[in-house]
Amino acid sequence: MKMIRWIAFDGDGVTIIGDNFGKNLKKDLGIDPNKLTPFFKTKFSNCLTGKTNLKNAISKHLDAWKFEGNAKDFLTYWFEKENNPNTELLKEIQKLRKKGIKCALATNQEKHRKAFIEKTMHFGKYFDKLIFSCDVKSKKPEQKFFDTVEKMLKAKGEEILFFDDELTNVDAAIQNGWNAKQYKSLKKVRNEITQFLK
Repeated sequence: MKMIRWIAFDGDGVTIIGDNFGKNLKKDLGIDPNKLTPFFKTKFSNCLTGKTNLKNAISKHLDAWKFEGNAKDFLTYWFEKENNPNTELLKEIQKLRKKGIKCALATNQEKHRKAFIEKTMHFGKYFDKLIFSCDVKSKKPEQKFFDTVEKMLKAKGEEILFFDDELTNVDAAIQNGWNAKQYKSLKKVRNEITQFLK
């Protein structure tokens, strides 16, 4: 039997659900979401690892995106659109914690959304540890991310059970010695946890 000391969960797509804010841009603001794609596929990576300030980075693109407002307005729109916690999963996580099982959030986020998740979504009360890529200075699926998380949790990879909706991240975690599963539903999470905690 594997000794699991921590269960870690991804953010977007797992503990935070719902449509990506880009899907609402056309409907809400008349903005073509494809205009944002080049930024999010290139420059956004440095924001996730804390190398670049997102607010400064997007301010240079707002005119081209035809967004009527400043960078703060854009971030407010974005973060509120994705303020949709997976309440059923979070309830399950609280049950696990009451049983003495430590739970962590391990997510790729830049510093402004990190603050929103902590202060507005109050995720600190749902987890024993919040881990963000902007603090780790590396992001999933990079090996450095997983190595640093192990140090932060003071746990070996084999002592961590991890759920992520992105198969690339799951595979990378497994390569780093973690017990990782792709998140598909709350029912599957319950079944996987039961198997590992037998």
